[in-house]
Amino acid sequence: MAVKSFDYMESNLPTENFKKFPAVPVVVSFGNNEQEIFTGLIDSGSNNSFVDVYVAEKINGIIIDTITTSGINSNIERKPVIQIKLSVDSMEGNWVELKVGVMDTQHPNHQIILGRDFIEIFKRITFDIDNKKTILDY
Repeated sequence: MAVKSFDYMESNLPTENFKKFPAVPVVVSFGNNEQEIFTGLIDSGSNNSFVDVYVAEKINGIIIDTITTSGINSNIERKPVIQIKLSVDSMEGNWVELKVGVMDTQHPNHQIILGRDFIEIFKRITFDIDNKKTILDY
């Protein structure tokens, strides 16, 4: 059983409630032996994972489907879906393939939103609010 712990990430958002996020470094494979580390926000309220348009373009993501989403202001939108290969272990880590929606905006703090499809890979994910840590248990 492997356990990894990550410090919450500082935010650029002005609201005090959102100054720290449960984010983890995510290694994304581009399929040509290139890899890059991005910041992934763990969002337990999202059924699906998403990447921003920069990540989708960087990996040359091919649209394989679409997904219906509703945002904060309840706008229902269709988003393209691509497949990505990622790891939170290390550059040589355990790779997981996820089908992710593509966000048409870029967030200043995180490029990937990790939803329930990502969370279900682990035995347990703990948000240690007091110590501001995210703990992933494989």
